Amino acid sequence: MKKIDIWLEPENLKKIEKWASDGLTREQLAERLGVGVVTFRSWLKDCEPIAEAYKHGISNPVGQVKENLLSVCQWHEVVKRKYRVVDGKEILVEVSKELRPPIEGCLKFYLTNRDPEHWENTNKIDLGDTKLVIEGGDGLDV
Repeated sequence: MKKIDIWLEPENLKKIEKWASDGLTREQLAERLGVGVVTFRSWLKDCEPIAEAYKHGISNPVGQVKENLLSVCQWHEVVKRKYRVVDGKEILVEVSKELRPPIEGCLKFYLTNRDPEHWENTNKIDLGDTKLVIEGGDGLDV
């Protein structure tokens, strides 16, 4: 039996998906699978079940991060809970809610990546025939 056949079993495909979801790099995944990086990359290219398990695994955390990023780009409610330990048991003693504003850095990150034409991280100054581009500026310093 070839090594790839072992990893095509359903329980092993779930392992690949979980490891990708946990954030392992391709190099780390190859090591876990007991193959070289080149072999693992060829499996991703040529073997649909392994490629799908990997893609599904990496898409899950991306979706979660995207959802969290969007939530902090808006006014959002944060629930705080305070507990006290009494007789070895945690008892909820207070629940409070706080409304928080959007996080500016998240807004800038989101817009820079989603609408780079209007939100790129450079300043351009037109000097006629000469163009001056300042990389990494936020447009606020003169």
